Amino acid sequence: WPYLLVWTIINILQASFTELFHDEAHYWMFSQHLQWGYWDHPPAAPFLIFLGSSILPGELGVRLLIVLASTTTVFFLYRLVRPKNLPLFFSLVFSVLLIHIGGFMAAPDIALVFFASAFLLALRSYMEEDSWQGALLLAFLTACLAYSKYHGAIFLLFLFLPNWRLIKRPTFWAIPIVALIFFLPHLLWQYNMDFPTFRYHLIDRGAEPHEWRFVGDYIGGQFLVFGPLMAFVILIAAFRRKPDDLFEKSLKWCFVGILVFFFYRSFQERTEANWTATALF
Repeated sequence: WPYLLVWTIINILQASFTELFHDEAHYWMFSQHLQWGYWDHPPAAPFLIFLGSSILPGELGVRLLIVLASTTTVFFLYRLVRPKNLPLFFSLVFSVLLIHIGGFMAAPDIALVFFASAFLLALRSYMEEDSWQGALLLAFLTACLAYSKYHGAIFLLFLFLPNWRLIKRPTFWAIPIVALIFFLPHLLWQYNMDFPTFRYHLIDRGAEPHEWRFVGDYIGGQFLVFGPLMAFVILIAAFRRKPDDLFEKSLKWCFVGILVFFFYRSFQERTEANWTATALF
């Protein structure tokens, strides 16, 4: 708890005294006009900004729930790893640049990694014990991932592939069905607006002429977001790690799959470094 408390205080100070970045102002504007969807992203980030701004004024209000979600995400990561060496664990976690930026910046990635970490905890529990409660929780978190950022679909895909045998459980089918019901308001909004977000991501983004520097930018960006000092060590260790059980195997699939998928996409379009955020876990 002392690590998390200090981390929260630091992020509250950063959130209070740092002016909004242009992306944050973009989502703050959306939060003033709540909808079930927006041109470039689903509505989770604007909704969190709206709730925080309803509690406190200024920059801290815009970032309040993001800061709390950031701390909770680090706590969930602690629960996932179950580290024996706390100083080493938190030193590694806090060496990751993405966690520093994500600690207070009001953007969709924070909502995505928050719900991704919660999803992993729920998935491990569901893998150990088949239950309707676990399936419904996963369904809710699946919808939350979808409301956060569409990149959550890649995260879910690579988690499912090594766990495909879960389809033999009757409870498993509640996950996609209930998640789809939760996600229907967004899909109806897309339909009524002529699918602007889908067209933007699937068509408009790819209209930019490809440049070979996109590939180099992607590779360099990964070493940046995973931490300019520790990225090489962390990435090599993760690739070399042999999973102890099916859950760790799922994490390995997710880690390798996400990095390789967006590396492939960098040969088609510009890919932003933070798109691999869920590979962090």
